[in-house]
Amino acid sequence: MTIRCTAPQWPASRSPAPRCLAALPVALLLLAGCQTARPEPAADAPAAPGAADSCGAAAHQGLVGRERAAVERTRFATPPRVITPGSMVTMDYAPERLNIGISEAGLVERVYCG
Repeated sequence: MTIRCTAPQWPASRSPAPRCLAALPVALLLLAGCQTARPEPAADAPAAPGAADSCGAAAHQGLVGRERAAVERTRFATPPRVITPGSMVTMDYAPERLNIGISEAGLVERVYCG
C-alpha cells in the first residue's frame, strides 16, 4: 500500500488563479475606501511636545551636565518635576510643566517641557 501526497491538478479552464487575480483590483478599491482623512489641527490646539518652550526650559539648559545640587540652588517660576532613575511619573503632557531628568551619576541630563 502506497500513499501519495500530491497537489491536485487543475485543468487549465478551472484554475483558481485567474479568478484571484480578477478580484485583486476590487479588493484594493475596497481597502482604499477604508482610509479616513486626517483633520487639520485647529489654530488654538496645544502645541506638540517639544514644539514650543512653554515652560521656560530653554532658559535652564545651562543645568545640563551639572550636579543635582545645582537644581536645588536654582530659582524657578514654578517648581520643576525632578525625575530620577527609577522614579514613577505620570505620562500626561503638561506643556507648562518643567521636567529635569537626572542620570544615575546624579547629573542633569535633560531639561524639557511636559
